[in-house]
Amino acid sequence: MFQRRQPLSFGRQLMHLVWPRRGWWRAWRYSYQRLIRQRASHHAIALGLAVGVFASLTPFIGFHIILALVIAFLLRANLVGAAIGTALGNPLTFPFLWSLTYVSGCWILGLEPGLAAAPALLDASWLMRFQGHFWLIFVPMVTGALPLGLLAGGATYAGALGALEIYKKRQHARRIRLGAATSRES
Repeated sequence: MFQRRQPLSFGRQLMHLVWPRRGWWRAWRYSYQRLIRQRASHHAIALGLAVGVFASLTPFIGFHIILALVIAFLLRANLVGAAIGTALGNPLTFPFLWSLTYVSGCWILGLEPGLAAAPALLDASWLMRFQGHFWLIFVPMVTGALPLGLLAGGATYAGALGALEIYKKRQHARRIRLGAATSRES
């Protein structure tokens, strides 16, 4: 019933994944509206977002959403919020996040960040170079991701919880105003 008369080609479908038809602002607005209209508690939604942010800081490429959903399920957090929270990790932010987790992991472990291993994170042929430096890169990244993820997740939780509470109060005040206006008209 709600299908296109002419289905999109594979190339067009791929293009819509990279650049939404109506733009990124509308896609983000839709995600925001979907998140705040969840029937879950504000705590669960904020915790879901925090879990998603935490998962996106880990070096487990390709498993961020799965990791976020598993942790959110175990903590009884909002799954939609967890999935949306993983948007922090994207192709634009990954080089920065990986470098940050690598350097902080080396600092925590007391290692000198290897100049030979660090460029492998940003090089186009990183997979070939990564094989030789797996433990030199992966262990510091995991070590650095844990405290950074907890800090970023905590900040996300606090900010989201505050924003959701403000939203709740504004919606309640709006309903009261609309109810008072409706009762005056009657």
